[in-house]
Amino acid sequence: MTGTFVRPGTLRSSTAALRRCPTLASLALTSTPAARWPCCRAYVIVRLPHVTRLDGAAVTPGERITAAADAGRLADAARAEQAA
Repeated sequence: MTGTFVRPGTLRSSTAALRRCPTLASLALTSTPAARWPCCRAYVIVRLPHVTRLDGAAVTPGERITAAADAGRLADAARAEQAA
């Protein structure tokens, strides 16, 4: 799936909607405004644990561990982006 109109401020709500799609395995955000947000990849990995490929690259176990450890900071950053 490609998220064409996903902006950093809507990434939280977009991933909330995609959590209801447990068979979603691949997601491309490279051509979206959200991809410019430095926390985008880690945030999506935390929010969508069923996604195995993100922007054409496999999600590694190390990325999952790091993203999970940073989950609180990532959530705060997403809220700040949404408020901006």
